[in-house]
Amino acid sequence: MAPNRRAFWLRLAFAALLVAGAAAFLAFKPASLKLPSCTFRRVTGLYCPGCGSTRALTRLVHGDVAGAFRYNPLAVPTLLFVGLLFFVRLRELWTGRLSSGRLTAFGGLVFLLAFIASMILRNIPWSGFDWLRPPG
Repeated sequence: MAPNRRAFWLRLAFAALLVAGAAAFLAFKPASLKLPSCTFRRVTGLYCPGCGSTRALTRLVHGDVAGAFRYNPLAVPTLLFVGLLFFVRLRELWTGRLSSGRLTAFGGLVFLLAFIASMILRNIPWSGFDWLRPPG
């Protein structure tokens, strides 16, 4: 089997595992899950860019996009972007035509800057930025 085909099947298997994980999340109600708290938040007292992402993912799997956005505004666009890149790469591996990777690099840079901005803004003690912080 060609290396590109092998990579394709490995990525497809990974996608199947993600679907199985989402199905496991569906088995539980978000309110009944005892999810771990953020270690970075416990140690520093600051919100990291990922604070609320697990709860956002749980809400998203249950179809509550507004709830997911409330827990972490960057979680939904990040998942969409990563999913898009995953399937673009999967198509490239299947067809054997690989792109230059400039879109991936540019998108990664944009999300890195968004994460840095998110971390700074969600830790500014001003009520105008409350929507960036996870509830509770």
